[in-house]
Amino acid sequence: MQRRIGALFASILFISSLQYIYIKEVSGESSSNSESEPQLMQVNITNEVEHDEQAFTQGLLWYDGMFYESTGLWGESMLRELHPNGTVNRSKDLNETLFGEGLARVGEKLIQLTWKNGTALVWNISNFQLESQFEYEGDGWGLCNDGTDLVMSNGSSNLSFRKYDDFSIVRHLNVSLDGQPVSNLNELECAGEYIWANIYLTDNIIRINSSTGIVDLFINASSLSGLQTGDSNDVLNGIAIDDEGKMWLTGKKWDSLYEVELIEVEEIVEVVVVQEPVPTPTIQSCNDCEEQEEDASLQLYMIYSLLPIAALTTAAIGMFKVWRRPQDDEAKALAPMDVFEDDE
Repeated sequence: MQRRIGALFASILFISSLQYIYIKEVSGESSSNSESEPQLMQVNITNEVEHDEQAFTQGLLWYDGMFYESTGLWGESMLRELHPNGTVNRSKDLNETLFGEGLARVGEKLIQLTWKNGTALVWNISNFQLESQFEYEGDGWGLCNDGTDLVMSNGSSNLSFRKYDDFSIVRHLNVSLDGQPVSNLNELECAGEYIWANIYLTDNIIRINSSTGIVDLFINASSLSGLQTGDSNDVLNGIAIDDEGKMWLTGKKWDSLYEVELIEVEEIVEVVVVQEPVPTPTIQSCNDCEEQEEDASLQLYMIYSLLPIAALTTAAIGMFKVWRRPQDDEAKALAPMDVFEDDE
């Protein structure tokens, strides 16, 4: 009897341990997902080249020794190729009904978002001819290529990962800093396992872990915007990393492109983070992928929660039966006919 009770309790402890581990994982208490304080950085200018003051920069990237830029505003939007010194080599005007936004390269093609049109333009990089287009729901803000998918922002704290061939959504990623969502993610630059993002209407850039969504590095570039004299909407917006790994930054209607190095600091003074200057955009569904993941997690949680209850019930029934069973010294005496029935 003691062995049976011991086995039952061991089973209960084992199942409860599994439940405890699972609860820690789904509640984000696992050490692998814990957020640490991000590194704080400021920028130091190491090089400066000219930039067209009429260019309302919405997307910027570097490829094969040249800058490629998407500019915005109704009737003024363009796709441009810039020399390393910032001068324009060639450009293509967008239809006046389109407002240019983020820009990314996939092979020999450039993908250019539009703000409110729900259209991504696919350009041939060699001749700037429009080859095709993709359709999507909601706003288009920033775009970059992480080597596997296109990563797109829409002004919220949510990034969508999209397929190259049809622009369909693979997954979503929620971005957080110190456990809080970071809204207004704008122009993007992918680099390895990280995504750099401008935060709209601020002088701030963040580096996002593309697997977890956690911000691990925070840049204040107010020293650059202080050199500009534009209006309040002509803000920092444009990140490119060249072949040597050097970072280049510019902004909407800025007169310069800056090569910068990052300097770590202990604190950043007068950091302004604007949470919601625009309505939160609608997050386009990725074939209900998030809902399915949440439903699966809930189902697993309920299963793990019910297992200890079932084990306890089984243990209680087992102990009750053992308790009700007569002990050896309390067994009933056998009737004479039971003793001699085999001798007949």
